[in-house]
Amino acid sequence: MLALDCLVHARLHRELLPRLWQVLVARYSTHKARKVGAIGCLVPLLNSPAPKLFRYKAVTAWAIPPQKGRDGKRSTDMLVLPPEFYDMNAWDPEGRSEQTRRRWRAGIRKELEAMEGKALVEVTAILRDEGLLIDEAT
Repeated sequence: MLALDCLVHARLHRELLPRLWQVLVARYSTHKARKVGAIGCLVPLLNSPAPKLFRYKAVTAWAIPPQKGRDGKRSTDMLVLPPEFYDMNAWDPEGRSEQTRRRWRAGIRKELEAMEGKALVEVTAILRDEGLLIDEAT
């Protein structure tokens, strides 16, 4: 099974556009270094008037959403950010209005979710071509 996982990983990495691969790694990878690297790759690709720090924090918050449960008491080895990271007031050192920050964040999320959706459509087609997906029963 591990060999199959490696083959699927390699095929997806080879066949997907780099930005689509990076959005999937940022959103779904459990490998911390790859996840952080993918976040860094996505930031300059975004079409947003927001400053770089804001874009970086918005992508990070999208890729690593807040986790439920007590801090430091999770049983998995995953990236967990402190609650204050998600405070948008710290994302823009120029202190622009809440409305502006919300508009920026919504635009960034919309762009990331569109890329994620396109990537998932392409992944589905690749997995189906490989015979790894069973068509839904009708």
